[in-house]
Amino acid sequence: LRPEYDAGVVFETMNNRGKPLTLLEKLKNRLMYLAEIVDDEEDSDEDDNPDGAVTLRESINSAWGEIYRALASDPDRDPLDEDEFVAAHLSVYRNPKESVYSEVVAEARLFKMFCESPDVHPKSETVDETDERAMSKARLNGMMESPLSLAKIKQYVDDLRTFAPVWTDIHGQFDNACGRCRLLSGSREVKTFLASVWLALPENEQGKRNGDNGVFSAAERLLFRNTVRGVIDQAMMRQTFPSTRFDRNWKSIWRRSNGKSRPIPSSKSFRIGWIGNNRPMGSTDGPD
Repeated sequence: LRPEYDAGVVFETMNNRGKPLTLLEKLKNRLMYLAEIVDDEEDSDEDDNPDGAVTLRESINSAWGEIYRALASDPDRDPLDEDEFVAAHLSVYRNPKESVYSEVVAEARLFKMFCESPDVHPKSETVDETDERAMSKARLNGMMESPLSLAKIKQYVDDLRTFAPVWTDIHGQFDNACGRCRLLSGSREVKTFLASVWLALPENEQGKRNGDNGVFSAAERLLFRNTVRGVIDQAMMRQTFPSTRFDRNWKSIWRRSNGKSRPIPSSKSFRIGWIGNNRPMGSTDGPD
């Protein structure tokens, strides 16, 4: 066996016959495998990858160590769910059209992003890969996954590493607006939205972020008002999304922290989570 990559395939096969691997474990195994087999030619001139696959594998190992430590950093609670963490990060990293990624959809998307020929897959789940007309349109509009490269893997790994303490931080907030939002609604949509805001906020000199930022405070008011009343305030919903002070403030924060280098995560994820946890009493459906 070749030590770095054939062993990885055997590892996943053997472990999937016993206790199921988490998505985070399978993702690491896949990235280590790809770092070994990816063609280095397109990365050979890149200044940020002078040592190629060896350095990338070391970076992956280091990143996963930091991620595991972050998810298990609170001694008073169980480690945070690994699959939920990966899905939440992908929801911020890729800004899905439909609110947030579930763990199942996140796994399918990740293994299209990181396969040996990702550029045969469209970026959006809404494109039917069996529909040649839709696929042709996606190719024409540049909506296909980018080709596999060491740089692509490295960028994703670095971003996942950065997101781990952010995801941990929002679960550790209690005495501010961010923490109260999470307590009012523990849905994946609301938590993902809170994490995307937290990620965008600047740190102070002590490396802390402001959990009482105006976006969190506005979100808290919406969640609290509708939780207490037990109904969805349709007028307030229309007033708040998508173009009032709440959304403008959110977009302004994101642009100041990220410039134009990354897409602005939508406040839709918060809206979906808010609706899902604050339906009228006795209702099984969302609002019209």
